[in-house]
Amino acid sequence: MNSTEVQQHIENLELKDNKTRYESFLALQSLSERSDDCYKYFDLFIDKLASDNSYQRSIGLMMIAANVKWDKENAFDTIVDKYLNHINDEKFITSRQCIQSLVKIIPYKKSLLKKIEEKLKQLDYSSFKESQKNLIKKDVDNILSKIKQVT
Repeated sequence: MNSTEVQQHIENLELKDNKTRYESFLALQSLSERSDDCYKYFDLFIDKLASDNSYQRSIGLMMIAANVKWDKENAFDTIVDKYLNHINDEKFITSRQCIQSLVKIIPYKKSLLKKIEEKLKQLDYSSFKESQKNLIKKDVDNILSKIKQVT
């Protein structure tokens, strides 16, 4: 994917058209697995964490996680608290995506594992519906298990 295509996909993340936006998100996420071409947009992904739109927050969370492996400048370290606040996002799916995305962060941010572990252990489950609590607990247990494997 050339830089013009990457730029177009980045712009598409703002579209109201769910199909195009989602396809661009998937393309960028895939690209982030094999190259640092999206890392230059890291600040844009961070900005998405403050969006009123939960879909945009989710995109930001997942794109940050996908690009942490390229984070030589340790930009993630400076926003880790902002990132982890979304563990208790007002939207259930955004909370889950935040927690599940931590699996991509753990191998590259070992210095932050204690902080991540503490935040997960402090999670307030009362904001979730009964039917959602077990799913969140399972996600948290999975991440805590991954942290334990790394440490």
